Amino acid sequence: MFLSVAVISLLMIGGSAGRQLVPGRIQSIAELSYEFVASMIKNTAGSEGMRFFPLVFSIFMFICVSNVIGIIPYAFTVSSHIGRHRGDGALRVLPSAVLRLYRNGLKFFKLFVPSGVPILHRCRFVCDRDHYRSS
Repeated sequence: MFLSVAVISLLMIGGSAGRQLVPGRIQSIAELSYEFVASMIKNTAGSEGMRFFPLVFSIFMFICVSNVIGIIPYAFTVSSHIGRHRGDGALRVLPSAVLRLYRNGLKFFKLFVPSGVPILHRCRFVCDRDHYRSS
């Protein structure tokens, strides 16, 4: 993991240190990765999603560089272990859910049940789901 962070840091610092009008190899890689993630966020989340750019960019680069390092023979792939994914989930999904619950109150749970579904069908769905789990 430290090697991945070191490679990302060297890439980004090296890519922005000697800014040139005609970019070199390292500056091109840094700019292409930046533009790729920025355009992906703009296309999917719009301009309001750009406030999450630093988080998405750091996650993307960490996973990408970790997987590239894992291609090297006898190297260790950090992203292959479930424990790292559990930690990522705990650090990203849980605070997001708590924030949504704080902002929206109990209306937050309406996201999990489609609107227009009668109460009887909601209860039947929950009961059927629990029945299939127990058998």
